[in-house]
Amino acid sequence: MSRFIISGAPGSGKSALLTALKQKGYFCLDNDIDLLIQEQSQLMRGIFPWTNMRYFAQSCLGRMWKTHERSTKHNQIVFFNQSIPDLMAYLRSEQIPIIPIYLDTYHNCHFYPVMFLCPISNTTFPEENLAQAYTVQEMLHLEELIKDTYTQLGFEIVSLTSGNPQKSLMQVIDKICMIEDEIQSD
Repeated sequence: MSRFIISGAPGSGKSALLTALKQKGYFCLDNDIDLLIQEQSQLMRGIFPWTNMRYFAQSCLGRMWKTHERSTKHNQIVFFNQSIPDLMAYLRSEQIPIIPIYLDTYHNCHFYPVMFLCPISNTTFPEENLAQAYTVQEMLHLEELIKDTYTQLGFEIVSLTSGNPQKSLMQVIDKICMIEDEIQSD
């Protein structure tokens, strides 16, 4: 079983791509970050990434580990909507040191070292509530930090077509087929 990460800044099309992958029969897991934001918005003093990244990231880390653990019960390709390297990029965006538990938890996850990036473009206008907390320039900066973080961790980054979930879907499927062919020929 191979585990792949779909990444990108808020509003870049990750959810739309994951929906398209699910419709093609792939197993996809969401880290429930949007759910965490919804839960926090119901609290008087909720924790949000744009107000307290350090504590928000800590809350996300536990959820991401649980999501990873759910993936081990499936003997098929699994796609994740972001993962621990994304948290590290968000922390870097706020110049918050990455404490060892992030790397330790990441190293226990065993992802296939290919990340599919849903890029933000200058013509992308996100509609998600989370994306509205960031300017386009901030999202472009975050995207660069996401790419840099994954690159430092040894990932190949496959940059998908911006704003076109169906074309991105075909790019992901083509790459997965290439990877499966490589694995079978080894």
